[in-house]
Amino acid sequence: MIAIRTIYNIAIGEKWAERNHYPFGRGGYTIKFLESEKIGLTVEEVKLLENAQGLTEAQQHALNIWLISFYFAGIRISDVIQLKWSSFIDGRLRYRMGKNQKLVSLKIPEKVKPILELYRQKAQDDFVFEELRMVDPNDAKTVRTRIKTVTRTCNRHLKKIAAHLEINKNMSMH
Repeated sequence: MIAIRTIYNIAIGEKWAERNHYPFGRGGYTIKFLESEKIGLTVEEVKLLENAQGLTEAQQHALNIWLISFYFAGIRISDVIQLKWSSFIDGRLRYRMGKNQKLVSLKIPEKVKPILELYRQKAQDDFVFEELRMVDPNDAKTVRTRIKTVTRTCNRHLKKIAAHLEINKNMSMH
């Protein structure tokens, strides 16, 4: 049914079909997905990640993004990638969540400080990470596309890191 829905969505986008005949969604056919099994990491596995050796520069960067998200209580990768140095005030991270626009103030965890210091030394502008430096912040579509690309790249690196460290769990930025 997912394939049929995809084909129907393409047909609507190409003007080959009309939306009023769409059989899916509210009031139509609902596709039921199995709930995915999410197994958290153990303390030992997190320690393995914290002390990982033999990673490429790109893998270490992806791991740093993951660790910052983890230490800041699981903030979304879209929010991590958009972090700015100006958001760190008086030992706290103050930012507006991208998903629900809530203002958040979190104390900077001690384990985040050395990671941030690595990026502070390379800072060229207000962004902590370089991924959005060449993107027009007023172009929401381009920003979303770039964040999706960065997320996909980080997820690929995290899978390689997990394999390298013999962590037999699905690691991702989500």
